[in-house]
Amino acid sequence: PEVSGLLLLASWPGKSADLSAWGHPVLSISASNDGLASQAKIAASRPLLPAQSRFVEIAGGNHAQFGDYGSQEGDGAASLSGSAQRRAVTEEAIAFLDSILAGKR
Repeated sequence: PEVSGLLLLASWPGKSADLSAWGHPVLSISASNDGLASQAKIAASRPLLPAQSRFVEIAGGNHAQFGDYGSQEGDGAASLSGSAQRRAVTEEAIAFLDSILAGKR
């Protein structure tokens, strides 16, 4: 199947995955208090992604609240609820997917 975009949740491409010339949309969603997928790690991945990639930071979120699996060693403390973080992530992801689908019509 054809790939139409890439959605990164608290993650980044590996060093050998240079997608900078890739012609599809990319959305990277991170959280400000994420101690595992830190803002520094996300920023370091920018050269590997297309210039038009969109980066969204969920203020007050942490790594564990991208799912619902409890605290993780090294993660930061969240200052918003897990449900609020997951709602913000879901809204961003749906808008991203809708934009891809709109481009295919």
